[in-house]
Amino acid sequence: MTKILLVPGHGQGDPGASGGGYNEAATMRQLVSKIKQLIPDKVDSYNQTKDCYQQNGLASTKYQNVIEFHMDGAANLNACGGHVIIAKGFSADSLDVRLKEVIGSTIGIWTGTPSGFSMRNDLQNLNVAAQRGIAYRLLELGFITNEADRNKTIGNMESLAKALAEAISGGAVSQTKPIVTDKKVTVAAHASHWSSSSKGVKIAEWVKGKTFTYRQERPTKQSFSNCEYLLYNQEKPIGWVLSQDCVGGFGSELVAKENVPNPSSSLKIGAKVTLIKAVDYQGVPLATQGIYEVMEIKGNRVVIGKNGQVTAAVNTINLKQA
Repeated sequence: MTKILLVPGHGQGDPGASGGGYNEAATMRQLVSKIKQLIPDKVDSYNQTKDCYQQNGLASTKYQNVIEFHMDGAANLNACGGHVIIAKGFSADSLDVRLKEVIGSTIGIWTGTPSGFSMRNDLQNLNVAAQRGIAYRLLELGFITNEADRNKTIGNMESLAKALAEAISGGAVSQTKPIVTDKKVTVAAHASHWSSSSKGVKIAEWVKGKTFTYRQERPTKQSFSNCEYLLYNQEKPIGWVLSQDCVGGFGSELVAKENVPNPSSSLKIGAKVTLIKAVDYQGVPLATQGIYEVMEIKGNRVVIGKNGQVTAAVNTINLKQA
């Protein structure tokens, strides 16, 4: 069997759609890594530090069979379900059908594509593949903006990866194991505590600013983070650190820096505030900006609004008084 190329969508500065503290680029890279770990002799992964779309990578690829991975996003938070996109004028092959059946049984089919297939000719990678005679399909694995879909796709990523791996290989595969890597991250200066997976204990000062190898990563919904890493120092594990506490990690820009005062102790109901970044408590982008009024305070969760109407709940570290 000739290897199939797995392409995680977005990346290289483009996070894709986001919801519930997760983004498309990071979660699809985690999923692709899990699938590749299960069937390494049958698939290869596109360079996960790059974006195949930005690079127009399929124009020169040697692979003749490609699967691209995405999640949808929508302003309508009730939109849910997934589907398979293939080039208009082509027919679904047996692999396309198996992948559609996995989506139907694990996530559900989007009502916009009752058949589970969408025939299109307005996507760059799809068009390039069609012109070159490459068997290509793009999977939309639910809506990242829908909590139920996030639970099915991200919350059950191990079982989804296994089901997709079996659809790709055409046979049973062993249960997925934690991702093992030799990648590195640098612990940010603002980091204060390890992940709750390491009991949330305080991070020692000597750790901050230092680069460590991590050998496992897994998704999480803690604070602003979308994943956590198990760090090693001299071949010994020292703890799980959140992505927001790593330099350039997901959510790191939302964590309060030493020169940004945390207003939680001085905020009062009725106070006027602005957002440091237009995202809600879960990290989902907000459509409006400006001056808001504090309507409710519960710990680090603050409800803000305008003219008596609730706009969103946000984290105090993302607020400053107007």
